[in-house]
Amino acid sequence: MTRFRISLAILLILLGISIGSMAAVRHSGNAVLEAVQQVSETASPTAAQCEAVETAWEKAEPWLLLSVRRDKLMDTSNSVYRLKPLLESDCDEFTAELKDLQSNLQFLIQEDGFSFLMLF
Repeated sequence: MTRFRISLAILLILLGISIGSMAAVRHSGNAVLEAVQQVSETASPTAAQCEAVETAWEKAEPWLLLSVRRDKLMDTSNSVYRLKPLLESDCDEFTAELKDLQSNLQFLIQEDGFSFLMLF
């Protein structure tokens, strides 16, 4: 009976970690996504808005690194830090990069979370 209780406690702890990390990914991702949506909804975005996206990403990235594979985060990170230079150079790729960033964040929020494979 003691072994059963210990194994049940371990399973509940793993379940709690899993649910907590999924909630952290969704919360952090939504914070960055809101900042990106503010930039996309603006008719003429400013560098300050791009800096707000960078700031939101810098706050979210440490939490995301705990539970999401790094290669998935690198594309999103590259897109975040490319926004401001593309805006300042008045490049046509700005809107494409913004849409790519939004789709990466939405995929990250919906599909990624804690993976038991990351434990091994």
